[in-house]
Amino acid sequence: MNNKINQYSTFFVATLIMFTAIDSASAQKSSGTIQGEIINQPVPEITEKNNQKENVKDELPFSVKSSSSNVRFLLRPKSEAIIASQMSGAISSIKYNVGQRFKKGDVLIALRCGVQNAQLSAQRARVEEYTLTYKSNQDLLKGNAVSQYEVDIAKAQLNQQRAQLKESSIVANLCQVRAPFSGGIVSVEVNEFETVSSGAPLLKVIDDSSLIMSLNVPSTLINKVNKGNFFTIIVDETSGSYRAKVTGVSPAIDPVSKTIELRAVLVKKSPELRPGMSGSAKLNFSEK
Repeated sequence: MNNKINQYSTFFVATLIMFTAIDSASAQKSSGTIQGEIINQPVPEITEKNNQKENVKDELPFSVKSSSSNVRFLLRPKSEAIIASQMSGAISSIKYNVGQRFKKGDVLIALRCGVQNAQLSAQRARVEEYTLTYKSNQDLLKGNAVSQYEVDIAKAQLNQQRAQLKESSIVANLCQVRAPFSGGIVSVEVNEFETVSSGAPLLKVIDDSSLIMSLNVPSTLINKVNKGNFFTIIVDETSGSYRAKVTGVSPAIDPVSKTIELRAVLVKKSPELRPGMSGSAKLNFSEK
């Protein structure tokens, strides 16, 4: 038993010595040295050579910074419009649907306007009545059967009825929604037999007879581009190159983006190009 006690005592003393050594080493490390080795070494000085290397990393060549020789563009139709109803009523028929082509003046949508058409017919009859009265008074005036005053009154009443006829005709014409230009149907927002209110959108139409685009180019090119200049565009969807012509240059520069807006149109119509396509424009402006 004494031997076991001696073994435990020896183990306890050895453990105590080991922990004491560790604490001592930690204290020396915190003071800055362990067996003469310096732990807290001073920060190495940044030499001028190092500074030059860092500056080279931060500074980019001017050609890289202003390498925006290509700018993005979006093809848009020559004209586009969302046509709304100018009166309340029920949809009688939809003459054209999405994708169909139409000509300027064609009826796109018709509304039920029985009342308006009846009023128009009645007003036409009134105009005929007052026209006969006026002509009759003119004949009677020749035989001194009526006075000039009565003839003038008949003429004024006739003019009033003609004005009302014009008003009734305008209202009746609103029952038919006509195309403002030749083009195609993009979307139809209503269905037949629906009742719409005045101002409700009916359909969206575009005139894609020619495609236009607007570009925001660096303001440094302001002295290099003029109305009538030509340049090249590459369309993403077709991967093809096309010629475009500058049709307008904004007189002002955007002070925030340092760009100037250009308006351009495709020189030649290409059937594969459609509004909404986009791509890059090469700013190689030329006069031909």
